[in-house]
Amino acid sequence: YVVMERYEGPCLQHHIRSQPGGKLEEPSARRFFCHILAGLRHAHSRGFLHCDVKPDNVRLSKDCDHAVLTDWGYARKPGMRPEQYMCGTPAYASPEQLTGYSPDSITGKRQLCAATDVWSLGVTFFEMVSGALPFAAHDDYHALVKRVLGLQYMVPDCVSSEDASLIEVMLHLAP
Repeated sequence: YVVMERYEGPCLQHHIRSQPGGKLEEPSARRFFCHILAGLRHAHSRGFLHCDVKPDNVRLSKDCDHAVLTDWGYARKPGMRPEQYMCGTPAYASPEQLTGYSPDSITGKRQLCAATDVWSLGVTFFEMVSGALPFAAHDDYHALVKRVLGLQYMVPDCVSSEDASLIEVMLHLAP
């Protein structure tokens, strides 16, 4: 069971879309990023991965000043995954979730680690600051995988160099 404080605000996805230009201002995006990161750090320190980090799974407080990570239905322990490897939402999924291949594993077998959630947080942060997904493939799974494996994304000019650098270090094939 997961027992959490009740958050009465919107999900982060709706909040992003309701903002001018469909993206968050840098201070808000950074604040929410830190809140999500704190939740992941707590889960990872206790041996759990979220495996479905995305704006729809982040709930905001009523005043939209605090974020909490929700929907732990795909949470897993790190390590080997003998069952089906794809879990979560493809547009936010890490390369190892999309393909079953772990680029930083010697064996290449299906392993999930904290980097899985870091990748998804990078995609989420990209969306917060730009208003778009980095690897948009318009519902074509194979095109999405190709774009992810080729790291085919461009950070818009409206994103600060600091935020662009943060995104770049989180979206690596072999973190």
